[in-house]
Amino acid sequence: MVELLDPTLDRTIIKPQVFYYQPEDIKMDDRGYGIYNVYAPLDRNNIYFDKNSGQSNESKTAFGVKRAWHLHKLQTDCMRVSHGNAKIVVFRLDGSGRRTKSELLELNWYLEYYIGDLKPGIVVIPPGWYHGFTPLYNKPCVLNYYVSHIYNPTKPDEHPIPYDQYPFLEVENR
Repeated sequence: MVELLDPTLDRTIIKPQVFYYQPEDIKMDDRGYGIYNVYAPLDRNNIYFDKNSGQSNESKTAFGVKRAWHLHKLQTDCMRVSHGNAKIVVFRLDGSGRRTKSELLELNWYLEYYIGDLKPGIVVIPPGWYHGFTPLYNKPCVLNYYVSHIYNPTKPDEHPIPYDQYPFLEVENR
């Protein structure tokens, strides 16, 4: 809301402000698509969000694709699957070399979540945790995620490792 002084009425008028944002970037390949900067508070007239707030993104991932692994040193990710279902894995490393899933479980450094249509929820991933996901049940998934920092293409806060270095996104047949 913006307060405007109306001198003829000697009172303050509250005027709501509504903003519409178009995505700044859409990328598409054989794995799916990504829509970036759905909302990034770059408009100085926007009074609702701090100019340093993060941004909202969306990606659609085809079944069979594994999007992994990276961590952020500054950024927190908040992930929600809006269509379909996904397995999201989050883990930490301590620089002492490669660790197994059982070693990470013992340290409480390995978490996996199954979220989406069948089990709605939001996974909040703080800085310092590697993360990745894969769609489930032979269908693609749409992931909506809010990140705490606006993406900086000249200095990205994204620190990847090869996706096949840790096979944690495999779905076990039982």
